[in-house]
Amino acid sequence: MIGLNIVFEKDELLYSLKLSTQMDKKYSLDYFDFDNHNFEDFIDYLEFLEFDKYIFVTLEEDSRLKRLANYLQDQLDMTIKVMAIENLDSLLEKSKIQEIKAELVNHDLYHKLSSLKTEQVFQNGFKAFKTAAYPNLPKGLLKHIFVDDWERFVLENRSLLNYFAINSAVYANDNDRVIKEKWPIIIKSVSDFSNLNFKIFDQKSLGELFNQFVESGRINLTDYIADYGILMGIAKLNSLYFIDGQFYLDSQAKIRLGNSGDSYQQLHNQASLQLSEIDKVLVKEDVKYLLTALLDITSIYGEMDFITPYNNYQIKAIELPLNQLKWIAFMNDNSRFAFNVKTGRLFKVNTLVIQYLEYVIKNKDNDIDNEAMSQVKEMLQVHG
Repeated sequence: MIGLNIVFEKDELLYSLKLSTQMDKKYSLDYFDFDNHNFEDFIDYLEFLEFDKYIFVTLEEDSRLKRLANYLQDQLDMTIKVMAIENLDSLLEKSKIQEIKAELVNHDLYHKLSSLKTEQVFQNGFKAFKTAAYPNLPKGLLKHIFVDDWERFVLENRSLLNYFAINSAVYANDNDRVIKEKWPIIIKSVSDFSNLNFKIFDQKSLGELFNQFVESGRINLTDYIADYGILMGIAKLNSLYFIDGQFYLDSQAKIRLGNSGDSYQQLHNQASLQLSEIDKVLVKEDVKYLLTALLDITSIYGEMDFITPYNNYQIKAIELPLNQLKWIAFMNDNSRFAFNVKTGRLFKVNTLVIQYLEYVIKNKDNDIDNEAMSQVKEMLQVHG
């Protein structure tokens, strides 16, 4: 059987598209999640399915997909190829190709990807790397690594590449010459992210920042926090630093995991041990994950006062699972905003709306029964 994987590539990011077009017994339309699985997962998957041939069908770009195909080919017995969708007529009847193209015309993900702002994706990735905060990634899935000597790294640690997500990135210095055409993962220069600023905290100063937020809603920090996930105890070995032939967990190269050439399992075990022994900042779990989103806001708008269920303002904080959070508000001397966490929509509002919105956010809206509250709730329903 021949596997056909329809792949959209943009600026080296790869996205496999799920299609439901029915194929004959000779072919199978395949799909694979490149964000949440590593190269080893993909190799095991292809070996299990025992395809005779596997073809990545490209919709637009194909430079990184070709590198991926070459990398897989070196480790698999089956034939791995890359083919433009325009050339599928060498395999399929024209009517079947038209079916596939017709499905793509109405494919929601394909349309979203066509307008994808990859620069923002890479910015978000570097921010996650430096803060060590990856809330949605499986434990141990390597997503990013900083390497100060690429040639040494690949010479002594080539097998480690298989444990990186297919959509993953290596960060290198400008003076480190990397021939990326040989390797399957994305390679970026640290200088590409010079617009992002990170502040170094210890447990005490981070605890003080949290206490200020919980007691008043105030966040007077506009930089991101380096190694935040490690300090908070939410890091799960999704990134590494390779410096002077040593592996480290943190950006300050204080938490050493092992030497160049150590196996993935050795690094994983050492990371688990080190993370279990770190003195963590003691705050509620929901607030740990929320703060990273609030710092996204202060990095754009400056110092802010926030209204969330988890901090005091005019009304005391309440308990609310983070997955039930829908609205927050934030303000400074000049502006006031309501933000829908579920949809990502932002609205500029006035002081009166902020006053009533706090009752809604903290599930106290039934305590007030007047026209103003009714109007605010109606507005939130319309824009929610």
